[in-house]
Amino acid sequence: VPYDALGKLYRSQLGREAEASDMEERVGSLRRIQADFSSGGGAALRQKLSAGGAVLYGAGKCAETRRQLIEAQGLEGSFKYVDCAANAQVGEFCKSQGVDTHPTWVIHGRRLNGFLPREGLAQACDHLLDHE
Repeated sequence: VPYDALGKLYRSQLGREAEASDMEERVGSLRRIQADFSSGGGAALRQKLSAGGAVLYGAGKCAETRRQLIEAQGLEGSFKYVDCAANAQVGEFCKSQGVDTHPTWVIHGRRLNGFLPREGLAQACDHLLDHE
């Protein structure tokens, strides 16, 4: 088998392993979300996000933004989502808001860059509320 073919096969296998790992992470995330909502924790987080005027800035093609949106399933309506890659005008708006990383949360007027798990999001809401 030619060297190039082995390299392609190896990269292909790595890609499938990465996809499987990503899928396992998504399933785990969805299970945590389901457990959180069945225990009533989702309502509290929805209230915190809504009270903090939460906005999530992202880019639909960004893997971390997609991961954050999966993590935020069930919280719709408690925060606004701005897709900074939607068009040039929205992109300029995001830049004017100081958003240069995706995803970026703005809660209680403070910027939080990067992916946040639900627990981290709840803690950030509490911390930012305490320091308003």
